[in-house]
Amino acid sequence: MTPKQLYDYWRTQIFDNATPFLWSEDEAYRYMDEAQIEFVRRMGGIADSTTSSVVRVEFGPDEPFAPLSPLILTVRDAYREEDSRVVDVFNVEDFKFDNIGRNVRREDYYSSWTTWSRNVGPEWRKRTGSPIRSVIVGLEPNKIRAWPIPTTGDAVILDVYRLPIL
Repeated sequence: MTPKQLYDYWRTQIFDNATPFLWSEDEAYRYMDEAQIEFVRRMGGIADSTTSSVVRVEFGPDEPFAPLSPLILTVRDAYREEDSRVVDVFNVEDFKFDNIGRNVRREDYYSSWTTWSRNVGPEWRKRTGSPIRSVIVGLEPNKIRAWPIPTTGDAVILDVYRLPIL
């Protein structure tokens, strides 16, 4: 169904056929846009890994945070643009504490009995170095944090669930 067909159907369903209309055309299309956004939000988002304006995140030298598109609902996975190496995605609680329950690169981790844990220590926020090995979501709205803080610029490509681009 095209937006015009939906608009015409909506008009017949609410019996708003006489001019002047009770709801303007602009209002009707705005309601359709809002309904589409709410529908996509409730279904969890649209999977995307190719829309560079949404999924490409660029970190400047010595900049721990980079802006995230406000369209992003969830970050699923990430990799460095330069060499396509996987970048681990964490929320801050999983990053700082033990019991990371997924497959991760082992060079940044140590084994304590049979549990793999991140050995970041209390000064994790200040560690610098390149390349980026992990990104942390949820520290600030519409921002993503690199770990370690890159000493040279670096770009990360995200796999996300996002809202529609209007």
